[in-house]
Amino acid sequence: MAQEDKIKRELDRIGMIIGMLINKFLDKHNFPEETVKDIMQQAQDELDIDLEAFFAMDKEERLNFLVNQKKFSIENLRNFGDLLYELGHKSNDGHRKDQLLTGARDVYEYVSNSANGTLFLDVEYRVKELRAYFTPPSSRSL
Repeated sequence: MAQEDKIKRELDRIGMIIGMLINKFLDKHNFPEETVKDIMQQAQDELDIDLEAFFAMDKEERLNFLVNQKKFSIENLRNFGDLLYELGHKSNDGHRKDQLLTGARDVYEYVSNSANGTLFLDVEYRVKELRAYFTPPSSRSL
């Protein structure tokens, strides 16, 4: 029972930190690249997630890291996907934008496939949007 309480407190802490990071930049109207770097640094400081190293991993390694090593719940994964998604859309650096949006797509796809029958409409919409973003215009169906 004490172990379950400890795990729940840690999951709640992770959710709170991710929420704080999302709120930090959603309130900004002018969003320089320095803010993206600042939030990435805070992810490392608060969640012990080095996003540069995270993006150096392949898709399976990234998901394994979040699910098995960091023990992210579906809700925390969804929030982390939101963080990556929002950061990606705010980034002016094309390479970083692609990394962030790829990470968001991968996390959202995992959430969609692992939600045990729960349908998250926002996640489904973003998966569809991100798949279209990464599909070359010449191969999109009419």
